[in-house]
Amino acid sequence: TKNHAELELTDDVAKLPGANFDEKLTGVIMRAEQQGKAILARDTKGREDYFARLEKLKTHIIGQINFAQQLPDDALLFLVEFSNRLDEMKLWPESQQLLHLGAFPMAVESEGEWRCIDGLRIRLDLCDRPSTTIFNLLCRDQMNDALLKLTSKVKSANRVHLAAAVPWVLTGIDSQKDTHFKLPLHDLCASDIYDLLLTAPEDYHRHLLSSIDDYLELSQQVLFLKEQYIQSEDDDLLMEIDGIVDRLKENAWTALLKLAPNHFYDGSQTRESISNELLKRIQTNQQLTRFIKSVFTPEKPELTDYTDNISHWCEKLYCGDFCALAALVVYCLPVFDKRPLMMCLLSHTWRTLYSDTLCRHLEQLKVKSEFVTVWSKQIVERLTEFNAKYDEVVEKYLNNREVWQTLPLNRKQDLLQQCISGGVSFSIIQALHNSGADEVPLSSLNWRAWVNSRDWPKLIDLLSHQVNFNEVIHYSLPIIRNDNQLLHIAAYFGRADVVEALLKTPDIEVHSANKNGYTPLHVACGLGKEKVVKVLLDYKGQPPNAGIGLTREHSTSNNSPLFEACVAGHDGVVKVLLDYKGQHPEADIGLSREHSTHKNTPLHEACIDGHDGVVKVLLDYKGQHPNADIGLLREHSETKNTPLHEACIDGHDGVVKVLLDYKGQHPNADIGLLREHSTFNTTPLHAACSISKEKVVKVLLDYKGHNSKADIGLTKGHSTHQNTPLYEACIAGHDGVVKVLLDYKGQYSEADIGLSREHLTHKNTPLHAACIAGHDGVVKVLLDYKGQHPEADIGLLRERLTYKTTPLHTACRLGKEGVVKLLLDHKGQYPEADIGLTREHSTYKNTPLYEACIAGHYGVVKVLLDYKGQHPDANIGLTKEHLIYKNTPLHAACIAGHDGVVKVLLDYKGQHPEADIGLFRERLTHKTMPLHAACRLGKEEVVKLLLDHKGQYPEADIGLTWEHSTYKNTPLHEACIAGHDGVVKVLLDYKGQHHNVDIGLTKEHSESKNTPLHAACIAGHDGVVKVLLDYKGQDPKADIGLTKEHSIYKNTPLHAACILGKEKVVKSLLDYKGQYPKADIGLAKMHALYPNTPLHVACITGHDGVVKVLLDYKVQYSKEDIGLTKEHPKSKNTPLYEACIAGHDGVVKVLLDYKGQYPEADIGLTSKHSTYKDTPLHGACCLGEEKVVKVLLDYLSIHPIDSIRLFSKEFGMSPLKLACKYKREVVITLILTWKGIELVSRKDKIGVFFAKK
Repeated sequence: TKNHAELELTDDVAKLPGANFDEKLTGVIMRAEQQGKAILARDTKGREDYFARLEKLKTHIIGQINFAQQLPDDALLFLVEFSNRLDEMKLWPESQQLLHLGAFPMAVESEGEWRCIDGLRIRLDLCDRPSTTIFNLLCRDQMNDALLKLTSKVKSANRVHLAAAVPWVLTGIDSQKDTHFKLPLHDLCASDIYDLLLTAPEDYHRHLLSSIDDYLELSQQVLFLKEQYIQSEDDDLLMEIDGIVDRLKENAWTALLKLAPNHFYDGSQTRESISNELLKRIQTNQQLTRFIKSVFTPEKPELTDYTDNISHWCEKLYCGDFCALAALVVYCLPVFDKRPLMMCLLSHTWRTLYSDTLCRHLEQLKVKSEFVTVWSKQIVERLTEFNAKYDEVVEKYLNNREVWQTLPLNRKQDLLQQCISGGVSFSIIQALHNSGADEVPLSSLNWRAWVNSRDWPKLIDLLSHQVNFNEVIHYSLPIIRNDNQLLHIAAYFGRADVVEALLKTPDIEVHSANKNGYTPLHVACGLGKEKVVKVLLDYKGQPPNAGIGLTREHSTSNNSPLFEACVAGHDGVVKVLLDYKGQHPEADIGLSREHSTHKNTPLHEACIDGHDGVVKVLLDYKGQHPNADIGLLREHSETKNTPLHEACIDGHDGVVKVLLDYKGQHPNADIGLLREHSTFNTTPLHAACSISKEKVVKVLLDYKGHNSKADIGLTKGHSTHQNTPLYEACIAGHDGVVKVLLDYKGQYSEADIGLSREHLTHKNTPLHAACIAGHDGVVKVLLDYKGQHPEADIGLLRERLTYKTTPLHTACRLGKEGVVKLLLDHKGQYPEADIGLTREHSTYKNTPLYEACIAGHYGVVKVLLDYKGQHPDANIGLTKEHLIYKNTPLHAACIAGHDGVVKVLLDYKGQHPEADIGLFRERLTHKTMPLHAACRLGKEEVVKLLLDHKGQYPEADIGLTWEHSTYKNTPLHEACIAGHDGVVKVLLDYKGQHHNVDIGLTKEHSESKNTPLHAACIAGHDGVVKVLLDYKGQDPKADIGLTKEHSIYKNTPLHAACILGKEKVVKSLLDYKGQYPKADIGLAKMHALYPNTPLHVACITGHDGVVKVLLDYKVQYSKEDIGLTKEHPKSKNTPLYEACIAGHDGVVKVLLDYKGQYPEADIGLTSKHSTYKDTPLHGACCLGEEKVVKVLLDYLSIHPIDSIRLFSKEFGMSPLKLACKYKREVVITLILTWKGIELVSRKDKIGVFFAKK
């Protein structure tokens, strides 16, 4: 292949070695840059990296030739290969082109990386060009397929580098020495590789793994044959080596591991160099081991073995990414002893992280990961199986390879360190140690592997002369956290034997605190390691004045060792400390010392935390040493709680029992059983009852039962609010506590628990208190007790002294339906029981049902009616009239508008047709029926319910057209008069649904003779009018009395509204007329008695707002006649004339404004009166209506044409002369000062002058 005659050179490369090689090489590099620029158009980072590598390649090749390290023909051969490849690449798929740019040319940073130009050619050939072997073809196809699937999940800036990232992870290449893998991996994370493993087909992995095995086996054979060749110099061995090397050339891993073919031809290799090659492979394995270790390092890992770029990736993996670990275990480690040191680390991690951690993590990942779903079982099996063969594999690895005998000392040290951290058998560690590897940094060891080992003390003894055991270890543990000494770690795991071994080492620091303030004694006391505590206390007794930190406070929590044990509830540790105190009375263990922050004594703390075992140990010590102070009655300096109070408040019945047992054994001891809290004045029993600590209450009552003379404050009133313990439990709703007290009363019938005692202030019994608060659980417990003990008095019918309410009254008034039901159930179960079902309140005379109705508690009403339904003979006062107001319950609910109550009553009536609920009954005082009352007060929901009931039960009479006995109003009249348009709509809707039903739509009031529409118009309720008109619009045949004249006053509704100035009503009527043009509303109709049109009426009465509404309507509907110039049949006055002589300047102004906007309109301004032959202005001047005159003159100032005519002789005497004649001085002044005075004749002016004289 190196025959120059056979080469097909491109135009860019000379055919002879003597050509300008530098220039041609530059040309090829430029072509490569142009091609890379096109392929990496969207990948700036990848493009810059590729260009930099090409430049380094050019510099390296030229340098190699200049320094005669390579022959020019070799360089030319490579250059031809490279040039041809650039042509071929145009035909490749995108994935193959990306693979080329990511894998070639590799970065060149060290001359020692390359042996010859052939290395570049091999890399070029094996990474890019299709190979002839079946495996290489399949491997490349599958890797391309996996790469394409993965690239969609990775940022485009990194796609080109995946080809390098995948083999680095899968093979464990030494990244520090292999410059090819120094590629930007900033944004890659474990999930990328994880997804690659998931998406790649299974057969690819199978071939991949088998190829790794083949490659390693071939490499091992080459090294073995070389070693034999060195010894025998047999040429046959060289031929055999050549055959294996040829096979290695075709292996993909040869290129990925960057081993050039002539690397295997070096006949000068010695045994040492061969060992170094094997050592390189071992270092490669260790490199991957360090990588996996970084996954599990709790803190930021040491990454000095990696470049900055790769360290970014590793930092993302260190925080417990089990996905990457699982993938590597399944796909990279199919054989246990393939990489034993890494498997040691994995096994150690598996054990120290607790196996369930990884298992739980894998279970959670099953939900979102197909990979974990498929492989989790195999992952667990692989690690579990390895654990079983752990020592076997390590021993095989160490003892069966002669190469370890030739390792230098520093490598042995590393191996010893890894074996200790991996937790291998002590015999193996001892053998390595005895072979000279005896220096191990304490902080670099992983001591978790020895936690459960019986050989840990032996290891301490083995290393005692080479290791400083006071050295701080950066090893984090739960609770005590980081920066511990080995003595802390041994105490943490409760290894008393290890602690004892460490205490024998010279210069051991026993009382030293770690970074977080824990001494070894603190650690042992806090974690309950009593054997360790005993060893430390024994050590304190041996050396003179040995300090173990017996009273030393924690730097953060300020806990002494005894306090730590009490807080954690380790009674065994507390006993060990107290035994030591008993043996050494002068020793201070902080027995009664208050905590410097929380102010608790150890006994307080144990009571607060509920550690009854600790409390018993302390009390036993007090019993053995009566003079000892354990703070039994001491109040907390801030909360003022005694230990007994603390236990009662926190509900620790076990602690309370221990204290009471101690009191029973030592009757003279004071434990604060009846002592009141110095702030809240509660006894222990009060405190337990008020916060529902029923177990504590039971323990106190049991003590009282066994010691009848003991006083626990069973009926003692609170010194401030006077509550007994039972009352406290009732008002707080703690039915469990109440039951405990009643059970005690049932067991000891003579005992007084204050069952019917009234509160000194509120005058409530416990039952009253529970009913008021609505605690039905408490009420049930009291009623159950009453049922079991009929003679017992629980205040079932007792009136409260202040408010005079029985328990049932109280519950009904406050809407406590659960309580009411319980009382009624009790009545149903015990018919002879009297609960005051129809009892009237002694002051307000309300029955319980009435109370519920006026308060709107429909739930309570339903409960009472349900009881009535179940017990038909029972009297609940369903139609009973109130003694004062004479209302039935239904009346009361209708008046208050409680539709929920009304519905419940009507539903009951529907279910029980024979029942009388007062549906048609008149109220004795106001004579209203329920429907009347609801309509008058605008309770539309109530009205709707009554009408719905009528619709459902047509035979029911609800007084739909019934007239009030006094006021003679029907319900519809009531609603119209009061202006409740919602109620009117409800009635009309009902009428619409039931056409044959009479609701009194046109019925005249028997006294006032008003129809409902008249009544609404007179009262000015435009909303009601609109509702009536809407109904008329929907049903044109309906008669609502739209033009009906009043029987007495002869007014139509429109007349009535105009007379009274109800402009909104007028507008509603006119809007209706506009919407329905054929409708007759009496717009120009003359009044039957006083022949006025509606406009006349409005002008006469001075309602300018009504006049404006009428004029606006005229504007909108110009053809409509509103009688604008119509003369009165008798007085002959037009509307304007009427307004002028009546002095309604507002009306006049409205008419004139209309005239000003619509000049062609005729409002009778210059019309001659049929009788008096004058104009409105003349009439106003005669009568002296100066405001009207002013309005007219202001208008005439702007409209001079009308002015000329009005001041002419056409109408006889001019306005000025008329005013002068009738001595209207103000009018005279208005005319003389008027802007249009020049229109007045000179003769008239002179006449006025002489008249004044």
